[in-house]
Amino acid sequence: MSPFITKLTIRKLRMAMLSLVMALAVLANGQEPEPAFTGSMAAVSVTVDKCGYVHFRVEANQSSLPVTAFWNVDYNNTFHSMDTIIRFVNPGKYPYELTLTDGIDMFKFPITFFTTEYKKNMVFASHEVTDCSVANFKFDYTNQNNPPLSIDWSGDDLFASNEFQPIHNYSHPGRFKYNCTMISAYNCDTSIYEGVLNIVNTANADAGINVAICIDAPVFKLHGLPAGGTWSGKGLDNGTFSSTRAGVGKHCLTYRYQQNGCPAKDEMQVEVRNITADFDQDITEGFAPLTVSFTDKSIGTISSRTWNFGDQASDGLNTSDAENPFHTFTEQGIYHVWLETRDDETGCYRTASRPQLIRVKKETIVTKHFEHKLNFAPNPSTSGFTLEIDLKQNETYSLQVIDELGHIVSAYKQLSAPKLCLLDANAPSAVYFVRVQSNDGSEYTGRFVVLR
Repeated sequence: MSPFITKLTIRKLRMAMLSLVMALAVLANGQEPEPAFTGSMAAVSVTVDKCGYVHFRVEANQSSLPVTAFWNVDYNNTFHSMDTIIRFVNPGKYPYELTLTDGIDMFKFPITFFTTEYKKNMVFASHEVTDCSVANFKFDYTNQNNPPLSIDWSGDDLFASNEFQPIHNYSHPGRFKYNCTMISAYNCDTSIYEGVLNIVNTANADAGINVAICIDAPVFKLHGLPAGGTWSGKGLDNGTFSSTRAGVGKHCLTYRYQQNGCPAKDEMQVEVRNITADFDQDITEGFAPLTVSFTDKSIGTISSRTWNFGDQASDGLNTSDAENPFHTFTEQGIYHVWLETRDDETGCYRTASRPQLIRVKKETIVTKHFEHKLNFAPNPSTSGFTLEIDLKQNETYSLQVIDELGHIVSAYKQLSAPKLCLLDANAPSAVYFVRVQSNDGSEYTGRFVVLR
């Protein structure tokens, strides 16, 4: 047998043995075999630690010729090495391919994979940050899924913390340096990051004081500070406020202003009010002196009011600012009464006017035409009064007892009894008038006094 044939046969045998070892390793370990192979040329191993370091190693057999290893990792990282370490800082599944040659033979391993789970920590996406507020600035690191083993923050304005997400209140606006020293998981890395934080001095927006206005107030322009901002809210049109457009109620108006890229806002409350003027009275007609009680039925925030009873003869008693006053009309006539109500804070005022409301008739004493004998006893009295009247057959009369304010104390109609008790023992001390009218039209008015 020729030496060439013998040498070729030996090479084929070595290649077949190495292929058989690789095939058995793949079959024994599935799709991701343990990355360590032993053949006639060399022993191959690929190991990965927790910090992402991958150890590629080829150990030639002592009996073989010198071996050269050519690696292709992740399809684009190629190198010649028998023993090297490469770090992968991003987790993933990486393919690699190995080719061995001893100058005579060459063997190409099938593509195999290794997996690394380590990810290097990063703190900030930017080394310079701008913020609009000196209060509660929060520092953070970006890779929260792979927390560091320890972290240490420090910086200007006495900033220091070993918390993962510290909060610092800066004492004033300005430019502040900070740094972060971080030891990664498994104590793999110590990283130091430096940055700058710009705390800008933004102006405070001022919308103004809260106000209350009347529903019929004129349109007015709003003045927020600093000037140049924008307004929003109900009843607004191009920076002016209309109470009729907004309607009755409380309205929140917002003023927004932006400076140095930082927004600021303030709010003011505008309350739109409306009031009414209305009243009622207990009587509208009677004999002088006639006392009428008035009741204010106005609606809204009424801070003051003025009554005018149209009774010029009463001088200073013609007006009143009481809520529910009374007035005594002493002269015959027709009186015009009106009420003005006011909301002094908003300037709202309303008027209720009642012309020809009160009609007062003059007292007429016609004793010369009253053909009946009357007797009041006793007069004055400390208890009660008894009225005696002589009546003709089938004759009746009506009677009213009236106090000095014009109020009717008691009234009787179609009386036929010749004797009647006018007041009981509980009647207060006062001057009283009695009006008697017979069915023939004659009338009598008398005066008597109660003294307690």
